[in-house]
Amino acid sequence: MQENKEKNQLKKAFMSSLPQIVVVVVGILLFFVLYKFREILAGLKGFCAILMPIFIGLVLAYLTHPVVERFEHLIGTAWTRLGKKEIKKKKAFRLPAILLTFILFGWIIYLLGSMVVPELYSNISKIVYAVPGQMTKYYNLLIGMISDNSWMSDIVDRAYNSIMEFLTGWVKNEMFSQITVLINGVFSVVGAMSNVLIGCIVAIYLLFSKETFARQFNLILKAFFPEKAAAQTKEILTEVDRIFGGFISGKIIDSLIIGVLCFLGATLLKLPYVVLISVIVGVTNIIPFFGPYIGAIPSAILILLDSPTKGLIFIIFIVILQQFDGNILGPKILGDSTGLSPFWVIFAIVVGSGLFGLVGMLIGVPAFAVVYYLAKRYIYYRLNRMGADKEE
Repeated sequence: MQENKEKNQLKKAFMSSLPQIVVVVVGILLFFVLYKFREILAGLKGFCAILMPIFIGLVLAYLTHPVVERFEHLIGTAWTRLGKKEIKKKKAFRLPAILLTFILFGWIIYLLGSMVVPELYSNISKIVYAVPGQMTKYYNLLIGMISDNSWMSDIVDRAYNSIMEFLTGWVKNEMFSQITVLINGVFSVVGAMSNVLIGCIVAIYLLFSKETFARQFNLILKAFFPEKAAAQTKEILTEVDRIFGGFISGKIIDSLIIGVLCFLGATLLKLPYVVLISVIVGVTNIIPFFGPYIGAIPSAILILLDSPTKGLIFIIFIVILQQFDGNILGPKILGDSTGLSPFWVIFAIVVGSGLFGLVGMLIGVPAFAVVYYLAKRYIYYRLNRMGADKEE
């Protein structure tokens, strides 16, 4: 009896001092992390580089999963309609569905590459040869307009000479270094292709055995969490999947449609660099809020250098296109997948780009939407425990 009493007292003493122990341990860990931050960051980068094929495989499996399910259903339906013998195995049509999905995605990438890359090269070549001539043309036009004002002519002349001197110096001094960077980039892409190939194999295994992985995950939840906590974890993960899956797939489809519409509109309006500006507008449209402006500004400058009238036409066209996307197409495809107000969307993009650059701009909104959802869930939980009125 006395022994049990002593154990209870020791337990109470430990529990009462637990917050202080946690604070001390966290403080020590934080100091160690800050003191060895560079070494830890380098180690994490190396570890992530090793696991890059796994990450690529996870992303590919996540993105292609809905298409695989659709193909699997279609193959099963076609098999039944042909009057073939019923197959009881659930995964009987899984492998053909996976192969068809990867063949489809590979064909789309090849088709886009064979159509877009030559046109991009042609457009960029035209820009390289046309821009100096256009600048000289506008310089002469401007000098002719202000020839009576020697002060303004002197300013324009100095600005033109500075720009041309910069371009000439860049070609002479930095062009070869840029070519070296480009060659290194090509080798990096070739090296990354091995990671993509391994990632495809990983994605195939993940897609084929998704039920096994789901069952193993459920077993882990049941082993380490109470029943209620396990159910809440699965509920949270389902919501996270809805936010990320809905946003990413919706944004890709939305940007693809905008790129195609931009191509059709620019072709009908007979604008220059049609393929280049369509690719720029479509790709940058993936970035929420700021994407349309990031893509439209350089495209408008390129067209203005070729023809001010066509540049003005493009600006009007792109404003109409973005209004259509923001008010009709985007809400129709994305719906309320994130649940964030415009302020929090801007906040997420700014913070994401500041921390992780372009990748942060792309995934900052769904990532913050998950944080927002978890915070809201916890706040509502606390309010319910306090007995607060829901309407309040």
